Amino acid sequence: MHRLTVYNSSLLLLSVSLMVTCLGVFFSSSWQNKISAYLYPNQRTLLASLETSLNVKDHKYKVLKIMSGKKIWIEIYDLNRPRAHAVSFDIDSKADGQMFVNNKTSSLFASDLDGDAIMEIVAPTFGLDFQPQVHAFRLNPKDGGFYRIPTENLVKLL
Repeated sequence: MHRLTVYNSSLLLLSVSLMVTCLGVFFSSSWQNKISAYLYPNQRTLLASLETSLNVKDHKYKVLKIMSGKKIWIEIYDLNRPRAHAVSFDIDSKADGQMFVNNKTSSLFASDLDGDAIMEIVAPTFGLDFQPQVHAFRLNPKDGGFYRIPTENLVKLL
C-alpha cells in the first residue's frame, strides 16, 4: 500500500511538472510568435510606418515595414495615386532593428544620404547571429520607381 502511494505521488508530481513546463512554453512570447507564424503563415505584423514626401514636390509616400512569416518587407505606396502600390522589397533579415538618428531612435526613417536633395528610405534590421544590417531605398525621380541601394554603395554613403 505504501509503494502505491509513493508511486501515485511521484506520478502526480511528474504530471504537474510537465503541465507547468507546457504552460510556460505556451505563454512565452517567442513560442507564441512561432506557433502563430505556423498556424497563420500569411499574418502580417506592422513593425513601423512612415509618411514622407522624400522632398519631392507635390508627392506623399507611405512606407511600411512589415513582418510576414519569417521575412521582413518594405512596402512603399504613392499616396498621390489611390490604391496604387508602388513597390515591395523583401529584406533578408530575421529581426527588426533600430538606429539612433537625429537624436532619436527609429526603425524606419527617411534621410538624404547622397546629398541630391531627395531623401532615401532607411530600414535597419538584424540578420543571422543578430548582425546589424542597414537597407536603403532610393526614388528614381525620372520614372517614379524605387530601387534598393546596394550594400557596398550604402557603406560609402553612411
